[in-house]
Amino acid sequence: MLADEGEDMVSDRDRQKEEDERMRSSRMSFGDHLEELRKRVLWSLIVLGVCLFTAFFFYEPVLEFFIAPYLEIAAEANAEAGRVLLGPLQTVGVTDGFFAAMKASFLVAAAVAGPFLLYQAWQFIAAGLYTHERKTVLYYLPMSVTLFAAGTVFGYLAVVPVSLKFLLLFLNMNGVASELTLSNYLSFLFLFSLLLGLIFQIPMIMLFLARTGMVEPAWYSKQRRMFIFLAVVLSALLTPTPDPFTLFLVAGPMILLFELGLLLARFAYRKRAELAEPV
Repeated sequence: MLADEGEDMVSDRDRQKEEDERMRSSRMSFGDHLEELRKRVLWSLIVLGVCLFTAFFFYEPVLEFFIAPYLEIAAEANAEAGRVLLGPLQTVGVTDGFFAAMKASFLVAAAVAGPFLLYQAWQFIAAGLYTHERKTVLYYLPMSVTLFAAGTVFGYLAVVPVSLKFLLLFLNMNGVASELTLSNYLSFLFLFSLLLGLIFQIPMIMLFLARTGMVEPAWYSKQRRMFIFLAVVLSALLTPTPDPFTLFLVAGPMILLFELGLLLARFAYRKRAELAEPV
């Protein structure tokens, strides 16, 4: 009987060693990582280039769509002041108009190719994980794409108009009129929309770290106050207005995203613990 138990213990150790070896073999070497990165970047550039080439044929309606918030702000500000505070967007130099059209086309290309780019990014991350961890990465993609799109739309509709109005009208005094180039305005729009899209990835990052066991949900809970403080600071930088409502406009969604990420992380960590329990 003792011999049978000894044989069972040996066989269990052998099976565990085989499983560990199989999981280690599923890891990629450094050279494989570089090759995987090259492949993902190449496909991303190809798809982004095709979308950019296509979007450039429609740059005029695209520009009209992007400059609509500025035109509304300018019309309202000029009407209230009774004089021209904000003039039309300017192009400076021979090539400025062309590059502004390219920049607007790139914004559309990035939005259209965004889901594919996120897929490539998640696939590269998955390549460095164990085989059983790679399957879970695909579950994150739809929610990741949805959150990124929600973040960019939120930035365009909510954050950009508020921030732009405050910054352009900061020196509202006689003898001063703000002149903004089209290229600078598009850069501002792109930066804020992209930043909000990335900020809306907070729940996915928290879920991923908890699902892979890198971070426990309890650590997130301990850092809640610190995150709220950072959310308020970042919101103040993105929307530099004195009223608290505008501050909460960005800080509120960020805090809600953190709480959503915490709930997802707890669920994923609990499922991971259940799978790890011996039967």
